Amino acid sequence: MPSKLTEPFLRKRSSQILLEKAKEISIFNPDAESSIPRFDPTELDFGKYLGSGGFCDVSEVKKVTLNKKSIGQIAADAGTKVESFVISQDKSYISQNFIREGQARYAIKKLKSDIFAKGDPQHFVSGVIDLAMEVKYLAVLQHPHIIKMRAIASTNHCSDRFFIVMDKLYDTMDDRILSWKKSAGKLMIKKADKEDLLIARMTAAYDISTALIFMHEQKIIYRDLKPENIGFDIRDDVKVFDFGLATEMKEDTRIKGTNLFKLTGETGSPRYMAPEVALSQPYNETSDAYAFSLLLSYMLEMKQPFDGYNFAKMNQKVYKGNDRPKIGSKIAKSIANMLSSGWSKDISKRPQVKEMGEILYKEIVDLTGDNELLDVTNRTEMSMNARNSR
Repeated sequence: MPSKLTEPFLRKRSSQILLEKAKEISIFNPDAESSIPRFDPTELDFGKYLGSGGFCDVSEVKKVTLNKKSIGQIAADAGTKVESFVISQDKSYISQNFIREGQARYAIKKLKSDIFAKGDPQHFVSGVIDLAMEVKYLAVLQHPHIIKMRAIASTNHCSDRFFIVMDKLYDTMDDRILSWKKSAGKLMIKKADKEDLLIARMTAAYDISTALIFMHEQKIIYRDLKPENIGFDIRDDVKVFDFGLATEMKEDTRIKGTNLFKLTGETGSPRYMAPEVALSQPYNETSDAYAFSLLLSYMLEMKQPFDGYNFAKMNQKVYKGNDRPKIGSKIAKSIANMLSSGWSKDISKRPQVKEMGEILYKEIVDLTGDNELLDVTNRTEMSMNARNSR
């Protein structure tokens, strides 16, 4: 590694790139970001390791100990109102409620400690910027099925001590699919239980679709939809997380006379990456529809799409070819048609995620006979009541 590419140099360069990138995204809001509670790194203790991604590790918040400056600031701020943005959990609340029913309530996301030592400057800079960009997205993308950011470090976003504090999740979609598969495989499972399992899977898929629809309405493409980026919180509500690869569809990137945009290719997880993204061709929000189709197939069939495919085989058989998961005969015709069109190589044949959500909604109502089941307020109230009755 050239001597000038030290960690401090790369972090400074990351800050410069972050400023440039932030100016390009029109939905970012400095007021929303400035309203996020901030903790000095010494105020939070890291607890049990929960998992990791390409750039970051996630751990429990084990303890919160406010310093004198924070205590004084909380006292000074008492009774003040935030006009533009509602902060449901401030520093005082977090410091008093970091444990719930004996379990850690929050998680800390931080850049991996050894990422610089691995010697890839570009990978290191990408990781620093992705974590910082996630703050900017989560400050404005507030939705029932998008993870909530509760606080951030008081340091510079690109510093070595920077972190994000979020609600702790208790399962990933990968974990949940394994659980569903185990339940479905029981020899003596009743027909009613099978139907309940199907409804649970369809409802989770519908919830994911609402988060994607919300993003697309803001002209944001998520670009990294996969089971590892979907979790379940303490109320068992679906939460989409990890927004480091999200991007905006801006008019200056539009291909003239089309609804396609010139955006970065080869972005996301290879298994769920749309062919046009993998091949660095122009694309739009239907790349998320493609990934959602594969994810839904996995949730319904409980078979990993393209299992055993390496990148070369993905490139030849999937991106340039027509290999797609097999659609089981028990899947409803409307869902089967939606899947086959959703993962079409022809972007123009893919439905919008909004259309896919409408199809899922109808199927769930037909299965349950309950057109209020999918109401977020009702479900949140029911889940809280169920927890309180334990």
